[in-house]
Amino acid sequence: MVMGIDDVLYLMNRELRYSIALDIHKVLQFSAKDLERKKIEVQIVCKGKLVPGANLWIEYRGEQLSIDIIFGTPIKQKIRGFPVYITGFNLSS
Repeated sequence: MVMGIDDVLYLMNRELRYSIALDIHKVLQFSAKDLERKKIEVQIVCKGKLVPGANLWIEYRGEQLSIDIIFGTPIKQKIRGFPVYITGFNLSS
């Protein structure tokens, strides 16, 4: 059973991870205008450890899963002491 974005990427063949991440980005980008119009925020919870740096990735089950193609470079904030990463979607890219 797939539970989250880290599971989706982890369970994919390594050669397909980039294209799957790009597909996820496209779905979110396609939906961005409608979500914005309806004032809907999307939260994506990751079971693995988020590791920001030159590229954003998740450390999950001993692997580094790149998610920067999906989310770009998010802004780190703290909410109630917990780190959260905020990002938006450029509707033209």
